Order: sequence, then structure tokens, then C-alpha cells
Amino acid sequence: MFEYYFSDASSIAHDYHYHDYHEIFFLLSGENKSFFIEDKTYHVKENDIVFIKKDLLHKSNYLSQGYTRIIVHFSDEFIGDDIATEMETLFADRIHTSENPEVTKAFLQNIGSEKAKKDAFAKNLMKLHFINFLAHCVRNKPAHRTDSPITNPAIERLVKYINSNYHSKISLQQAAKMLKMSEGHLSRLFTANTGFCFREYVAIIRIKNAKQLLRDTKKPIQHIAAECGFNDSNYFSKMFKDMEGISPREYRLTLMPIPPQT
Repeated sequence: MFEYYFSDASSIAHDYHYHDYHEIFFLLSGENKSFFIEDKTYHVKENDIVFIKKDLLHKSNYLSQGYTRIIVHFSDEFIGDDIATEMETLFADRIHTSENPEVTKAFLQNIGSEKAKKDAFAKNLMKLHFINFLAHCVRNKPAHRTDSPITNPAIERLVKYINSNYHSKISLQQAAKMLKMSEGHLSRLFTANTGFCFREYVAIIRIKNAKQLLRDTKKPIQHIAAECGFNDSNYFSKMFKDMEGISPREYRLTLMPIPPQT
């Protein structure tokens, strides 16, 4: 699986998402003041490269007025297990700024040029340019500046707690008590650092894990609801449909293989 996108747009706030393939986000111009990935928030600037591993929740917020970016989606199968292993350090650090951004731009723009061509060579040349780009990033990693997250340490601690304990009862009141803050202050701080309101984030993580159980197990929906922190399976189904557009049962059905026609 391989997809390449170029975007040239005005200021926009992006919805959260996660997917079963990796993502590379390269900001050609503009500024992204808040890029949330899994449990940390980063400040992304022009010429920064963001490496996002598959299945990680991420969201970009408050892009500057006018920006250009390149986004690449790809699977392990596309690049091969050996290259995927080499990329682990890039995924671990997540944010990189090349000392020579023109080289990075050339690799990625060459992919875009081949995408526009329809001859028999285009697909293979796109892959070749992309593998060259990855090799450049891995081999020159020591020369890249790696940005540290800008998340408030208390909020990062809370996000990690939610990610690990989504199956338990989690309330703003409990979280405020744990962090020795007022509920109002914690609510504002959480939104400022993650781009999510507290209750929204808890629900997103619960539904995200419910989708995985629906996909990977044959457990009854009522059991999945309970395992993901929902005391009421009807409320779980309503929340799931509000967020995903279909019911848990319908979601599971979409994953079932189509029987062969006789």
C-alpha cells in the first residue's frame, strides 16, 4: 500500500485519525503550532518531517495562514521488513528537521512527478524515489535535528494513564485529584496541550480499542463494550455510531470476507 498527497491550503484545523499504515508528513511551508501523536504534542515548523507509525492516534492543530505539505502513506509490505526495521529510530523520534531540506524536497517531489505519469515505469520509480528518501533519512539521522515534545509533563502523564487504563472508570474529577489540580484548570490545560477536550479523548481511546477487538476477536459486542470502559452496551453502540458512522455490528460485518460466488 502506497499513497502520495500534496496539499496547498489556507489555515485549517484537522480532525484526529489513526490508520493501519504508516504516515510521513513533510511541511514545505507554514507552521503547525500543535501536532499531537499518541501521548505527546510537538511544534512542527517549515521543513520538519513527521514520522507517524501505524495505529497511533494523531491530530494537527492551528496551521498558520497558508501552508503546503506532502503526505505519504505506506505499509510495511510496500517497503519490506528489513527497511521497516531500519525505520524504527525515525518512528521513535517522530519529528526531524534536515540540515539540507532541499534534498528532502527533491526526493519527495520526484515521487509526485512520477505519480503524474501513466507509463509502465511510474509505479516502480515512485517506490525507488521513496526508498531513496528513507535511506537518506536513516543514514543522515545524526545530522537531523530532533524536536522534543512541548507537552506539559502532567498532561503527558495523564494521557499515558488514559491510554493504558481506558477500560477503567476515568473521570475529570478523578484526574484532577490525581494531578492535584482544579477540574477547570485541568480541563483547559488538557485541551491546550492535546487539542482534545478531556471527555472526547477518553471516548476516542475507548472506541479505538473497541475497533481493534471487533476486528481481531470474535468476542460479543457486550463484552467488548465492558472491556473498553462502557458500562452500558447500548450507550457504547450509540457512541460508536456517533464517532464512526456505523454501529459496532455493522463495522464488524464490513470486515468479514465476501464469500465466493457459486
